[in-house]
Amino acid sequence: MRGSSIFNVIFYLSVHFIRVQVMAKNIFSAIIILLLILNSPVYSESDKQKKKLQKTNTEVHHAFFNINNISTYIYNNGSADIAPNGNSGFIYPKGSNKSVIFESGFVWGAKINGEVRVGGSMFRSGLRPGKILPNGIAENPSKESVRVYRVRPDYKTADLSSEINDERITEEEIRNQYKLDWNEWPGNEGAPFDDLDNDGIYNLNKDIPGVPGADQTLWFVANDFDSNKIKELYGSAPLGVEMQTTVWGYNKEEPLGNMLFKKYKLINKSVDNFDSMYISIWSDPDLGGAGDDYVGCDTLLNLAFVYNGREEDNQYGKNPPSMGFKILQGPIVDGKPLDVGLLNGRAIKGKKNLSMTSFHNPFKCCYPNGDANSDTGYYNYMKGNRLDGSPFPIPDKLGGGTTKFPLSGDPITHSGFIDGTLYPPGDRRLGLGSGPFTMAVGDTQEVIFAEIVAGAKPHIDRLSSIEQLKIFCGIAQNYYENNFSFKPLTSFEDINVQELNREIVMSWYNNNNLGFIEKFKTASYSFQGYTVYQFPKKDATLEEAKEVLTYDIIDGKAKIITRTFNSKDGAKLFTISKNGSDSGIKRHASITKDAFNSNKPLYNGTEYYFGLSSYSVSNNLNLFPNVIESDVLRFSAVPQSTKPGTSIKSKYGDTLKINHISGNGNIRINVVVVNPFELKGKDYKIVLEKSSDTSKINYENFTWSLIDDENNFLIENQKIIIPNKFGLTEPIIIDGFQVEPFILLDKQNDDLTESDEFIFATTKTVINNNDLAKQDVEKINVFPNPYYSTHTNEVDQYLKYITFTHLPRKAVIRIYNLAGHLVRTFHKNDESQFLKWYLTNKNNIPIGSGMYIAYIELPELSETKILKFAIILETYVPSYF
Repeated sequence: MRGSSIFNVIFYLSVHFIRVQVMAKNIFSAIIILLLILNSPVYSESDKQKKKLQKTNTEVHHAFFNINNISTYIYNNGSADIAPNGNSGFIYPKGSNKSVIFESGFVWGAKINGEVRVGGSMFRSGLRPGKILPNGIAENPSKESVRVYRVRPDYKTADLSSEINDERITEEEIRNQYKLDWNEWPGNEGAPFDDLDNDGIYNLNKDIPGVPGADQTLWFVANDFDSNKIKELYGSAPLGVEMQTTVWGYNKEEPLGNMLFKKYKLINKSVDNFDSMYISIWSDPDLGGAGDDYVGCDTLLNLAFVYNGREEDNQYGKNPPSMGFKILQGPIVDGKPLDVGLLNGRAIKGKKNLSMTSFHNPFKCCYPNGDANSDTGYYNYMKGNRLDGSPFPIPDKLGGGTTKFPLSGDPITHSGFIDGTLYPPGDRRLGLGSGPFTMAVGDTQEVIFAEIVAGAKPHIDRLSSIEQLKIFCGIAQNYYENNFSFKPLTSFEDINVQELNREIVMSWYNNNNLGFIEKFKTASYSFQGYTVYQFPKKDATLEEAKEVLTYDIIDGKAKIITRTFNSKDGAKLFTISKNGSDSGIKRHASITKDAFNSNKPLYNGTEYYFGLSSYSVSNNLNLFPNVIESDVLRFSAVPQSTKPGTSIKSKYGDTLKINHISGNGNIRINVVVVNPFELKGKDYKIVLEKSSDTSKINYENFTWSLIDDENNFLIENQKIIIPNKFGLTEPIIIDGFQVEPFILLDKQNDDLTESDEFIFATTKTVINNNDLAKQDVEKINVFPNPYYSTHTNEVDQYLKYITFTHLPRKAVIRIYNLAGHLVRTFHKNDESQFLKWYLTNKNNIPIGSGMYIAYIELPELSETKILKFAIILETYVPSYF
């Protein structure tokens, strides 16, 4: 425990001093001196010279952030990630008792009338809890309402077991605290809420406390108005800042479950303007063991990070994690006319948000004089300079010069300026700065960032965890760009599936959700296409599935390459996440091959498993993830020969003959069958119509309409499409066929007239025709015959079965043994041509091996059928007796 030794020394000296004073009969003086000692700042200082205030303070309150894989502490005086006992407080994975950070804070510095002032929180906090009242006086920090508020939307019914284990208090205590904070949520004082009634005012009975969509939200407010308190930081005078802090996260698996988000809202409530202001996200990371760390930064990702400097760590062993702070939204400043900055959720034209502008205070790795000890020194750090304000030099062996971003090289490839160049692994600090900006009296600034941790899993070493961390940064960035609320992709409600001879035909063009699916668009993602999967078995995971078809928009985004992370060997990989062809959208498909059997033809009577999803791609394909996907709607299908009583005269993909009966327009029309069972057996006419009064005659001035032989306009005023340009303007589908009218050449065509007409005819599929069914009685059979112990379609050794095939809709099947005893009776009345017998008698007891006879009555056809078959079973040894 940090600080225990120094406290023991102080306590020992205090007691010894009292004893001396008692002996001198000066008890009153001794008590006064002891109180002064115990109430003066007492700093824990280990061999690494870290300092932490260890006195009891009734005004400082903390709460846990622990909704996901992280557990840490949030204090209402701005401190974070340190335990109340002075030990490291950022635990990952939650419950492991392994720590990543000793302490974190948020610091700001500015010039006020030319004087440098620094406020915020580091080892010592210059803040006191509470807001600034309208009269300009700081709120009483000891009030019960001045605390860290914590809410979760499901607190009434949630399983709180992980929080009970983490916080080591009772379920009742946790649930009651959630209830209190929920009912007293200060939504009208700056705390975030989901404004369900859109009136801009928090109403407990209508609105939801917390960040919209978050699974846990913490909020508090603090200020730097106390001159004595802020002097404990760096000796500065107060600036006059109110800081409202929001911390939130999501109860998800990694990567989202490996991060928390913070928003610092700074308000200038002083009477002075702040000039040349900077902010600093500061941290003292202790990744496992505190003495073997390295730090670095990635300017492209706005990331400052810590990782283990040696292959093994004394806490995490061979698989130490890495951890980073990533700026998502920096301070807002004036920009160019076309720039757009964000503040309080509003987009402001002509403004922009700053990125990270410095990486500073890497204790004992770059700055030999270590931590700053004055307001001017830390202000220089935030600017990206050394303590004395001079530029930070790049080592001569790396080319020399100066930089505001030391250690911005790549430790994975061991290139550039990286930690270890100047000093060996050890205790480190890190600071991520952004500025300069100004704050007039009453101005507000907002900084949003993520704390992200990666690794600490088998096969992920210290450097591989950095690669994973940077991938997770893309996730955080996408969440921010989507206002921390990924709009879920709409899933399919249903799929029309036709089971044909060695073929599965599926279509989704009549799906009720199609409009929502194809119009999906957010700040980062937009609809791209469809994927058809095949699964090896019914309960297989998506990872086990294979993509068999992908239909995507024609826009140059075909194969989507995604950066992935292989936790098995820690390698950086680039894989094809979507194997598009850039050939256009289709809303139907035919599957004739088995992807799990070397693409051989499908077998009739075998059950196959498929799924359909839509996917969207990022505007920036370099981000991760660059593809998001809807839930996969799964279905099973059994290819089969034509059902009894059914006659199919057209197949999927057949092109219907088109007759151009009048006019000379150079127009090509394709009509293709996409669902034989929806064909109406009608005649159809396609006519052209001039859409505008102009002398210019080309395809853009004409529309087409579809009319059936009953003179009903089925489709009206459709545009003529140019080849290879349809993308989302997919040809029209109706009555089981697809119409593709388009001009042959992409140029003006003077031959188009309103006299052009085309006609074509469709067939009609006959279903449940008894006369046809009678012709198929001889096809009724049983499979396999003989049944010998098992067959390839069985998936369970205790669910053995044979299948009767080619049955009409109604049938009565009576099964006898050779002794004439009735073994089982089935009454079939459904559209399937199959019936499975699981080889049990009417009492559901397994039958024995032997010859059996099936007597099949077909009441609708006035026919009967007799089948003989053999059952040969293996010796049955039950698992339980």
